[in-house]
Amino acid sequence: MSTDTILLPSQTVDLSGLPEPVVREVRHLVQKARQKQAEDSMAAVFSRLRQLQDGWDSYGAPAPSEKAIANAFTLVTEAINHGLAVDRAEPSAMGGVGITFSEGMREVVVEFYNADTAHALFSDDAADDARTAAVPTDGAGYKWIIDEVQKHLDGN
Repeated sequence: MSTDTILLPSQTVDLSGLPEPVVREVRHLVQKARQKQAEDSMAAVFSRLRQLQDGWDSYGAPAPSEKAIANAFTLVTEAINHGLAVDRAEPSAMGGVGITFSEGMREVVVEFYNADTAHALFSDDAADDARTAAVPTDGAGYKWIIDEVQKHLDGN
C-alpha cells in the first residue's frame, strides 16, 4: 500500500493527487475515528467489568473495585490517545483489572489491583525474558508505563 493510500474498514481510498495538507487532514480524521471506535469498544468492556460480582470466576475471585476499573480505564484512554493498541482488558483473578498490549512475541500486562496498586509484566517469548515493575497510579505513572510499553513492544 502506498503512502498516498489509506485503508478504511471496508474500502481503500486513493489519496494520490490531493494536496499534502488535505492528505494530512484525512489521515488525522481517520486516526481520530479509529481512536473513537477503540474507546467505544473499551467503554463497553469496562461497563461489563463494573457488573461483575465477587466469585465471578467460580473460584472466589473478588470483583474489580471501582478504583481499579477507573485506573485501568485511564491507562487505556491514555494509551489509545498515544496511538497504542490495547489487546485486552479483563478482570484479574487477583482482584482488579488486567490490560494487555502485545506485538509479535512481546507482551506487556498491566494489572491494576483493588488495593490501588499496579504492576506490569514485560515478557519477550523470543528472548525467553520477563521482568516486572511497579506502576504508579497517577498521571506521571501512566505516562511512564505508556513509554515503557511502547519501547518494549518496539524491542528497545
